Amino acid sequence: MSRNYLHESKLREFIVWLVRERGWKTMPITRNPYELARLCKDGKTFSIYQRAATNRGDPIVHCSVPHNFNYLVHQFIQETKDG
Repeated sequence: MSRNYLHESKLREFIVWLVRERGWKTMPITRNPYELARLCKDGKTFSIYQRAATNRGDPIVHCSVPHNFNYLVHQFIQETKDG
């Protein structure tokens, strides 16, 4: 998992981008209380998770994404940058 990569405020926008621009489909989430979204495409499935609380008690503001899907987050950030 890659932490501190996708800001929670961009989660909904990221999911919409994946569905509209990249052809992913949303799936029902599992009973995992940390799972925020689940998507699939071409037999690949990945979930986006809310981070567990930090040891220092910092507020949670980023999501965790599996490493092999970091490229999607990177593409999303590059394509939706302001300016």
